[in-house]
Amino acid sequence: MSKTRLAALLAPVLLFGAGSARAAETFDAGNWRGLCDAVGCSTWGAGETLSKPGYVLLTETAGGRRLVFGAHVRAQRPSEGQLRIEIADKAGAILWSSTLPGRADRPSTRAVIYDDAEIGRVLDALKAGTSLKLGLTSDPWPAATILLKNAAPALDWSRAKPGVTASPPVVRRPPGLSPGGGPPTPPEVAKACEALSEFATVRLAPDKILWVSNCSGAAINEDAKLHLTDASGRLLPLPAFGEGPGGVDPELANVTYDYQTRVLSARFRDNRYGGCGQRRDWVWDGARFALIREASADCIGMDEADWPTTFRAVVEER
Repeated sequence: MSKTRLAALLAPVLLFGAGSARAAETFDAGNWRGLCDAVGCSTWGAGETLSKPGYVLLTETAGGRRLVFGAHVRAQRPSEGQLRIEIADKAGAILWSSTLPGRADRPSTRAVIYDDAEIGRVLDALKAGTSLKLGLTSDPWPAATILLKNAAPALDWSRAKPGVTASPPVVRRPPGLSPGGGPPTPPEVAKACEALSEFATVRLAPDKILWVSNCSGAAINEDAKLHLTDASGRLLPLPAFGEGPGGVDPELANVTYDYQTRVLSARFRDNRYGGCGQRRDWVWDGARFALIREASADCIGMDEADWPTTFRAVVEER
Protein backbone atom coordinates (compact mmCIF):
# COMPACT_ATOMS: atom_id res chain seq x y z
CA MET A 1 0.00 0.00 0.00
CA SER A 2 1.44 3.36 -0.96
CA LYS A 3 1.99 6.02 1.68
CA THR A 4 -0.40 8.31 -0.22
CA ARG A 5 -3.14 5.71 -0.11
CA LEU A 6 -2.55 4.91 3.55
CA ALA A 7 -2.59 8.61 4.38
CA ALA A 8 -6.06 8.78 2.87
CA LEU A 9 -7.13 5.84 5.04
CA LEU A 10 -5.72 7.49 8.15
CA ALA A 11 -7.18 10.90 7.39
CA PRO A 12 -9.73 12.09 9.97
CA VAL A 13 -12.37 9.36 10.17
CA LEU A 14 -15.86 10.14 11.46
CA LEU A 15 -17.11 7.74 14.11
CA PHE A 16 -20.90 7.65 13.90
CA GLY A 17 -23.08 6.55 16.75
CA ALA A 18 -26.05 7.56 18.89
CA GLY A 19 -26.55 10.78 16.97
CA SER A 20 -23.02 12.05 17.48
CA ALA A 21 -19.79 12.02 15.51
CA ARG A 22 -16.19 12.32 16.58
CA ALA A 23 -13.16 12.46 14.30
CA ALA A 24 -10.11 10.33 14.87
CA GLU A 25 -7.05 12.57 15.20
CA THR A 26 -3.80 11.82 13.42
CA PHE A 27 -0.12 12.77 13.61
CA ASP A 28 2.32 12.46 10.70
CA ALA A 29 5.96 13.56 10.80
CA GLY A 30 8.53 11.72 8.69
CA ASN A 31 8.68 8.07 9.72
CA TRP A 32 6.57 8.64 12.87
CA ARG A 33 2.78 8.55 12.90
CA GLY A 34 -0.04 8.51 15.41
CA LEU A 35 -3.77 7.93 15.60
CA CYS A 36 -6.15 8.57 18.51
CA ASP A 37 -9.81 7.63 18.57
CA ALA A 38 -12.57 7.07 21.13
CA VAL A 39 -10.77 4.06 22.62
CA GLY A 40 -7.16 5.19 22.78
CA CYS A 41 -4.01 6.07 20.87
CA SER A 42 -1.48 4.26 18.71
CA THR A 43 1.89 5.83 17.95
CA TRP A 44 4.52 4.15 15.81
CA GLY A 45 7.85 4.66 14.12
CA ALA A 46 8.89 2.82 10.96
CA GLY A 47 12.20 1.57 9.55
CA GLU A 48 14.11 3.93 7.31
CA THR A 49 13.78 1.76 4.18
CA LEU A 50 11.08 -0.57 2.87
CA SER A 51 13.79 -3.12 2.04
CA LYS A 52 14.57 -3.43 5.77
CA PRO A 53 11.15 -3.11 7.41
CA GLY A 54 10.70 -2.77 11.14
CA TYR A 55 8.61 -0.81 13.64
CA VAL A 56 8.07 0.21 17.23
CA LEU A 57 4.46 0.74 18.33
CA LEU A 58 3.00 2.24 21.51
CA THR A 59 -0.69 1.65 22.24
CA GLU A 60 -2.45 3.47 25.08
CA THR A 61 -6.00 2.76 26.26
CA ALA A 62 -7.95 3.10 29.49
CA GLY A 63 -6.80 -0.45 30.31
CA GLY A 64 -3.10 0.41 30.14
CA ARG A 65 -0.37 0.57 27.55
CA ARG A 66 1.92 -1.81 25.69
CA LEU A 67 5.02 -1.39 23.57
CA VAL A 68 5.62 -3.60 20.54
CA PHE A 69 8.81 -4.11 18.54
CA GLY A 70 8.75 -5.88 15.19
CA ALA A 71 11.25 -6.63 12.43
CA HIS A 72 11.45 -8.59 9.21
CA VAL A 73 12.99 -12.05 9.56
CA ARG A 74 15.41 -13.25 6.91
CA ALA A 75 15.84 -16.80 8.21
CA GLN A 76 13.25 -19.01 6.55
CA ARG A 77 12.54 -21.39 9.38
CA PRO A 78 9.86 -21.47 12.07
CA SER A 79 11.61 -21.29 15.42
CA GLU A 80 11.89 -19.33 18.62
CA GLY A 81 14.29 -16.42 18.29
CA GLN A 82 15.74 -13.60 20.36
CA LEU A 83 14.97 -10.06 19.28
CA ARG A 84 17.88 -7.70 19.99
CA ILE A 85 16.92 -4.03 20.46
CA GLU A 86 19.25 -1.06 20.95
CA ILE A 87 18.46 2.64 21.32
CA ALA A 88 21.48 4.92 20.89
CA ASP A 89 22.19 8.64 20.99
CA LYS A 90 24.08 10.72 18.43
CA ALA A 91 27.46 9.74 19.92
CA GLY A 92 26.58 6.05 19.72
CA ALA A 93 26.08 5.60 23.46
CA ILE A 94 23.44 2.97 24.26
CA LEU A 95 20.52 4.52 26.13
CA TRP A 96 18.49 1.32 26.39
CA SER A 97 18.93 -2.21 25.12
CA SER A 98 17.34 -5.59 25.61
CA THR A 99 17.15 -9.07 24.14
CA LEU A 100 13.56 -10.26 24.23
CA PRO A 101 11.87 -13.53 23.28
CA GLY A 102 10.42 -13.03 19.83
CA ARG A 103 8.19 -15.03 17.56
CA ALA A 104 10.42 -15.90 14.64
CA ASP A 105 8.09 -17.49 12.13
CA ARG A 106 8.34 -15.84 8.74
CA PRO A 107 7.85 -13.06 7.80
CA SER A 108 8.43 -11.09 10.99
CA THR A 109 9.42 -11.39 14.59
CA ARG A 110 7.57 -9.49 17.29
CA ALA A 111 8.13 -8.80 21.00
CA VAL A 112 5.82 -7.00 23.44
CA ILE A 113 6.54 -5.14 26.69
CA TYR A 114 3.63 -4.76 29.13
CA ASP A 115 5.45 -3.57 32.26
CA ASP A 116 4.58 0.10 32.63
CA ALA A 117 7.79 1.09 34.41
CA GLU A 118 9.90 -0.52 31.69
CA ILE A 119 7.79 1.13 29.01
CA GLY A 120 8.51 4.47 30.66
CA ARG A 121 12.25 3.84 30.49
CA VAL A 122 12.05 2.89 26.82
CA LEU A 123 10.01 5.98 25.97
CA ASP A 124 12.56 8.21 27.70
CA ALA A 125 15.29 6.60 25.60
CA LEU A 126 13.26 6.99 22.39
CA LYS A 127 12.80 10.70 23.07
CA ALA A 128 16.49 11.26 23.83
CA GLY A 129 17.98 8.95 21.22
CA THR A 130 18.70 9.27 17.53
CA SER A 131 18.26 5.67 16.32
CA LEU A 132 16.67 2.37 17.26
CA LYS A 133 18.12 -0.84 15.83
CA LEU A 134 16.50 -4.25 16.06
CA GLY A 135 16.65 -7.72 14.61
CA LEU A 136 17.07 -11.40 15.38
CA THR A 137 20.35 -12.34 17.02
CA SER A 138 20.57 -15.29 14.60
CA ASP A 139 20.27 -13.07 11.50
CA PRO A 140 22.52 -10.35 10.04
CA TRP A 141 22.00 -7.48 12.45
CA PRO A 142 20.31 -5.04 12.46
CA ALA A 143 17.28 -6.09 10.45
CA ALA A 144 15.91 -2.54 10.70
CA THR A 145 16.95 0.92 11.82
CA ILE A 146 14.32 3.42 13.00
CA LEU A 147 15.28 7.09 13.11
CA LEU A 148 14.09 8.91 16.24
CA LYS A 149 14.13 12.53 15.12
CA ASN A 150 10.34 12.79 15.37
CA ALA A 151 9.83 10.30 18.20
CA ALA A 152 9.52 12.91 20.96
CA PRO A 153 6.91 15.06 19.14
CA ALA A 154 4.89 11.96 18.26
CA LEU A 155 4.94 10.48 21.75
CA ASP A 156 4.17 13.85 23.38
CA TRP A 157 1.27 14.31 20.94
CA SER A 158 -0.33 10.99 21.85
CA ARG A 159 0.06 11.50 25.59
CA ALA A 160 -1.76 14.83 25.36
CA LYS A 161 -4.83 13.39 23.63
CA PRO A 162 -8.04 12.75 25.61
CA GLY A 163 -9.18 10.03 23.21
CA VAL A 164 -10.07 7.55 25.94
CA THR A 165 -12.66 9.89 27.45
CA ALA A 166 -15.06 9.60 24.51
CA SER A 167 -17.42 6.71 23.85
CA PRO A 168 -17.13 4.64 20.66
CA PRO A 169 -20.23 4.19 18.50
CA VAL A 170 -22.54 1.29 19.30
CA VAL A 171 -23.86 -1.35 16.89
CA ARG A 172 -26.78 -3.43 18.16
CA ARG A 173 -27.39 -6.82 16.64
CA PRO A 174 -30.06 -9.51 17.02
CA PRO A 175 -29.35 -12.88 18.68
CA GLY A 176 -27.52 -15.43 16.60
CA LEU A 177 -29.36 -18.27 14.90
CA SER A 178 -28.41 -21.92 14.77
CA PRO A 179 -27.20 -22.84 11.28
CA GLY A 180 -29.91 -25.44 10.77
CA GLY A 181 -30.46 -27.15 7.46
CA GLY A 182 -30.14 -24.96 4.39
CA PRO A 183 -31.18 -25.32 0.79
CA PRO A 184 -28.96 -27.01 -1.81
CA THR A 185 -26.26 -24.72 -3.17
CA PRO A 186 -27.95 -22.46 -5.75
CA PRO A 187 -26.50 -22.72 -9.29
CA GLU A 188 -25.45 -19.05 -9.21
CA VAL A 189 -23.38 -19.75 -6.11
CA ALA A 190 -21.92 -22.97 -7.43
CA LYS A 191 -20.78 -21.24 -10.65
CA ALA A 192 -19.44 -18.10 -8.96
CA CYS A 193 -15.82 -19.30 -8.98
CA GLU A 194 -13.88 -21.62 -11.24
CA ALA A 195 -12.00 -22.76 -8.13
CA LEU A 196 -12.83 -22.17 -4.46
CA SER A 197 -10.37 -21.57 -1.65
CA GLU A 198 -12.99 -20.91 1.04
CA PHE A 199 -16.75 -21.28 1.30
CA ALA A 200 -19.21 -20.42 4.07
CA THR A 201 -22.95 -20.12 4.62
CA VAL A 202 -24.35 -17.75 7.23
CA ARG A 203 -27.97 -17.77 8.40
CA LEU A 204 -28.76 -14.09 8.98
CA ALA A 205 -32.48 -14.60 9.61
CA PRO A 206 -34.90 -17.53 9.35
CA ASP A 207 -35.53 -16.58 5.72
CA LYS A 208 -32.10 -15.12 4.78
CA ILE A 209 -28.89 -17.03 4.06
CA LEU A 210 -25.59 -15.42 3.04
CA TRP A 211 -23.28 -17.48 0.80
CA VAL A 212 -19.60 -16.48 0.87
CA SER A 213 -17.17 -17.72 -1.79
CA ASN A 214 -13.50 -16.84 -2.16
CA CYS A 215 -12.21 -17.54 -5.66
CA SER A 216 -8.75 -19.10 -5.52
CA GLY A 217 -6.00 -18.01 -7.87
CA ALA A 218 -2.42 -16.84 -8.12
CA ALA A 219 -3.16 -13.39 -6.67
CA ILE A 220 -2.68 -12.75 -2.96
CA ASN A 221 -6.10 -11.07 -2.89
CA GLU A 222 -8.83 -13.57 -3.70
CA ASP A 223 -12.03 -12.05 -5.04
CA ALA A 224 -15.02 -12.66 -2.83
CA LYS A 225 -18.41 -13.54 -4.32
CA LEU A 226 -21.35 -12.99 -2.00
CA HIS A 227 -24.94 -14.10 -2.61
CA LEU A 228 -28.08 -13.73 -0.50
CA THR A 229 -30.95 -16.20 -0.78
CA ASP A 230 -34.15 -17.04 1.03
CA ALA A 231 -34.65 -20.36 2.80
CA SER A 232 -35.59 -22.04 -0.49
CA GLY A 233 -32.40 -20.88 -2.28
CA ARG A 234 -34.01 -18.08 -4.32
CA LEU A 235 -31.63 -15.17 -4.91
CA LEU A 236 -32.30 -11.91 -3.08
CA PRO A 237 -30.65 -8.46 -3.38
CA LEU A 238 -27.44 -8.24 -1.37
CA PRO A 239 -27.63 -6.34 1.92
CA ALA A 240 -25.80 -3.09 2.43
CA PHE A 241 -22.27 -2.97 3.86
CA GLY A 242 -20.53 -0.33 5.94
CA GLU A 243 -21.86 3.15 6.53
CA GLY A 244 -23.74 3.82 3.30
CA PRO A 245 -26.61 2.22 1.42
CA GLY A 246 -26.41 -0.39 -1.30
CA GLY A 247 -24.02 -2.98 -2.60
CA VAL A 248 -20.76 -4.56 -1.62
CA ASP A 249 -17.42 -2.81 -1.20
CA PRO A 250 -15.71 -3.23 -4.61
CA GLU A 251 -12.43 -4.18 -2.87
CA LEU A 252 -14.01 -6.97 -0.84
CA ALA A 253 -11.48 -9.82 -0.88
CA ASN A 254 -10.16 -12.66 1.28
CA VAL A 255 -13.47 -12.82 3.16
CA THR A 256 -13.87 -15.00 6.24
CA TYR A 257 -16.70 -15.53 8.71
CA ASP A 258 -16.14 -16.37 12.38
CA TYR A 259 -19.12 -18.45 13.54
CA GLN A 260 -18.23 -17.95 17.21
CA THR A 261 -18.05 -14.14 17.19
CA ARG A 262 -20.40 -13.78 14.19
CA VAL A 263 -18.01 -11.34 12.54
CA LEU A 264 -17.55 -11.11 8.77
CA SER A 265 -14.04 -9.96 7.82
CA ALA A 266 -12.27 -8.90 4.63
CA ARG A 267 -8.54 -8.39 4.19
CA PHE A 268 -6.82 -6.54 1.36
CA ARG A 269 -3.13 -7.45 1.35
CA ASP A 270 -0.46 -5.35 -0.31
CA ASN A 271 2.23 -8.02 -0.17
CA ARG A 272 2.32 -11.81 0.03
CA TYR A 273 3.36 -11.93 3.67
CA GLY A 274 0.61 -9.69 5.01
CA GLY A 275 2.88 -6.95 6.34
CA CYS A 276 0.65 -4.21 4.96
CA GLY A 277 -2.90 -3.75 3.77
CA GLN A 278 -6.34 -3.17 5.20
CA ARG A 279 -8.82 -5.19 7.24
CA ARG A 280 -12.53 -4.53 7.78
CA ASP A 281 -14.91 -6.32 10.17
CA TRP A 282 -18.71 -6.23 10.07
CA VAL A 283 -21.61 -7.68 12.07
CA TRP A 284 -25.18 -8.21 10.91
CA ASP A 285 -27.51 -5.71 12.65
CA GLY A 286 -30.73 -7.12 11.24
CA ALA A 287 -30.81 -4.92 8.14
CA ARG A 288 -27.21 -4.55 6.94
CA PHE A 289 -23.63 -5.47 7.73
CA ALA A 290 -22.49 -2.67 10.04
CA LEU A 291 -18.79 -1.80 10.11
CA ILE A 292 -17.32 -2.37 13.57
CA ARG A 293 -13.58 -2.18 12.88
CA GLU A 294 -11.20 -0.99 10.21
CA ALA A 295 -7.43 -1.30 10.48
CA SER A 296 -4.61 -0.64 8.01
CA ALA A 297 -0.84 -0.42 7.82
CA ASP A 298 1.84 0.76 5.45
CA CYS A 299 4.46 -1.71 4.21
CA ILE A 300 6.76 -1.59 7.24
CA GLY A 301 6.57 -5.28 8.15
CA MET A 302 3.90 -4.70 10.79
CA ASP A 303 2.14 -7.77 12.16
CA GLU A 304 -1.60 -7.68 11.45
CA ALA A 305 -2.30 -7.85 15.18
CA ASP A 306 -0.67 -4.40 15.47
CA TRP A 307 -2.28 -2.64 12.50
CA PRO A 308 -3.56 0.76 13.73
CA THR A 309 -7.33 0.89 14.02
CA THR A 310 -8.86 3.70 11.99
CA PHE A 311 -12.46 2.93 12.96
CA ARG A 312 -14.06 0.87 15.69
CA ALA A 313 -17.45 0.35 17.28
CA VAL A 314 -18.84 -1.56 20.25
CA VAL A 315 -21.20 -4.47 19.57
CA GLU A 316 -24.20 -4.93 21.85
CA GLU A 317 -26.71 -7.79 21.80
CA ARG A 318 -30.35 -6.83 21.59
